[in-house]
Amino acid sequence: MSDRRTAAPRRVHPVGADARWIEALASLRAGFAAPVIAIVGDTGDGAARALQVALGGTATLAHVDWREANPARLRDALLDLAADTGALAVQIDPDTLKGAGPFSRALAPDVVLFARGIDPALCLEMVERLGEAEAIILDRDDPRYAGCLEALEDVRGVRALSFGTNRDAAVRLIDCQLYTTCSAVQIQSGRLAFDFCIGAPGPHRVSAALAALTTVKALGGDLATAAGRFAGADEAEANAPARRAGPA
Repeated sequence: MSDRRTAAPRRVHPVGADARWIEALASLRAGFAAPVIAIVGDTGDGAARALQVALGGTATLAHVDWREANPARLRDALLDLAADTGALAVQIDPDTLKGAGPFSRALAPDVVLFARGIDPALCLEMVERLGEAEAIILDRDDPRYAGCLEALEDVRGVRALSFGTNRDAAVRLIDCQLYTTCSAVQIQSGRLAFDFCIGAPGPHRVSAALAALTTVKALGGDLATAAGRFAGADEAEANAPARRAGPA
């Protein structure tokens, strides 16, 4: 358990004591200085694994499945984070998050990554329910992308970064060659353009890598270094779960 959380009380609050739960969760979240990334979408498992690779492995990224939106699970995950945790990825489900009510704002993610599908109303609702994140990651090739930007126009302080083949994407796919054991990828981000290899086959892994690299960009990380890590990720590692935080 992290030394940063040893002083945090493990109280079991009575049902209906929402204010005490929210206060406890907010206190634990404030004590975690590393980035928190909320992942929305039915390809969230793949996005979490790609983030694990891009950020340096399971020793760096912790992962919690919060799709049931149980406040106790989030509390336990924050309590059990190791001291060397560099980032926390939290998978959420929009439907169950609605039932979490004010608890959802305690997550306070730095980045919200839409792993697949970006309904404009959902984009706005997630931002409002989770609190105003610093960045939203969207698929630029999704035909609803423009609608999402329009929906987020009145949200102050949030940046929308995108990935895909569109020339205006923050992380743009220039070329991709799919082989039986790997994928050769060329991307561009601003004036930076480079090639990298993904050590596991499949177009879905290319898409997940682009989403992960756009998240790295949003967090101010080095894209070339993050992309270079994918070459060493073989299929077994690409399919392995990220390090879990909290109870199994």
